Amino acid sequence: MNVNWSNPYEGTKGFHMKGNLHAHTPNPKSGCGSVPMDELVQIYEKMGYSFMAVTNHNIVTDVSGAGSKKFTVLSGIEIDMSGKYHFGVVHSNAASIFHDPGVSQQEMIDKNIAAGALVTLHHPDWQSTEHYLCDELMKLEKYDGIEIYNSVIEFLEGSPLSTAKWDRLLSSGRRVLGFANQHFHNNPHALDCCNVVS
Repeated sequence: MNVNWSNPYEGTKGFHMKGNLHAHTPNPKSGCGSVPMDELVQIYEKMGYSFMAVTNHNIVTDVSGAGSKKFTVLSGIEIDMSGKYHFGVVHSNAASIFHDPGVSQQEMIDKNIAAGALVTLHHPDWQSTEHYLCDELMKLEKYDGIEIYNSVIEFLEGSPLSTAKWDRLLSSGRRVLGFANQHFHNNPHALDCCNVVS
C-alpha cells in the first residue's frame, strides 16, 4: 500500500480560507470562555485565519457587528445534552438557530439542518467514558460531521483525535466531514489546527 504524503493544497490556485468553528467567549449563562470577542478576533487574525464561530454552551450568540471586512464571525451554539453529547450549530443568522432542551438531539439536528445550519458533533473521545460511542454516532442522522481533532482535549482526559471513529463512519457508507477545531476557552487552546475552505 502506498501512502500519499503530498499536500492537496500545495500549488493550487484560488482563494483558501482558514477557520475555527468552536470558540467560547465570556458569558455568565454559558460559564465558558475568558477572552472577550474583540480580543479573540485579533488572536485569530494574527494567526492568519479568515473566520470563526462563537459557540457558547446552550446560548445562541448573536455576533452582529463583530469581525471586519477581512474576518467573518459566525453565530453559533454548543448544545450540551445533560453533560454529554455536545454538538455545535453554526449559522450566518443567529435567529435561524434552533435550540430547545425539551426535544431530542436528533430533532434539534433535523431542525437546524433544515434551516441551513452546519451541525458538528463535538469531541467524541473526550473523557474515559467518551462523549460519543461509535454506535451512538451511527444512530444519529443528517449531521454534517464530527470533530476529528479538538485542541482542548490535549489538556483534558481522553483523546483529542477521533479519526478512528470517523473512519468507521466512512467505512459504513456514511458521508460525514471531519473537522479540526480549536476548542478555544483561553490562550493556550489556540493551537494551529483549522478547517480550510475555498
